[in-house]
Amino acid sequence: MAETPPHINDAEATPAIWLICGIAAVVVGIVVPLVVALWRRHRFRAEKAEGDTNEIEPVRSSYLNGLEAAEKAWRGGDLGDADALEHCSGAVREFVGVVTDTDTAALTLTELRSRAMLRPELKPVADLVGQGYQTRFAGAPSVDGAVAAAFAQARKVIAEWD
Repeated sequence: MAETPPHINDAEATPAIWLICGIAAVVVGIVVPLVVALWRRHRFRAEKAEGDTNEIEPVRSSYLNGLEAAEKAWRGGDLGDADALEHCSGAVREFVGVVTDTDTAALTLTELRSRAMLRPELKPVADLVGQGYQTRFAGAPSVDGAVAAAFAQARKVIAEWD
């Protein structure tokens, strides 16, 4: 009868085997799905980058037309200053949310400013939202020309976004 190799029956070898099995389980359970998710995200962005670059233009045009209509209503007196500022803020946030992977419409001003530290292209969005917050939530009166400036800033952010 053949003898069993000593390492199979060795009681001290068991913890090492469990350690190896545990590390393998972590790799399979966490690292592999993470790598797959990152690869899929990279592939999606690469496909998106290779796509038609003019896909944003119809969206841009739609939001610029909406801003124009809102500005016309504000100048006609149908829209108050606070509502006009909120419309500027909302239009820019929605536009950026549609054309990027950031849901800016759902972010608070603080969250938006935090994201703008990592993504500088969001800074004009955060600044515009901040103007609207001062009037809407802080009860600060709108400064002369603030609404017209907000419409101009909103148009600029949407027009120059790429």
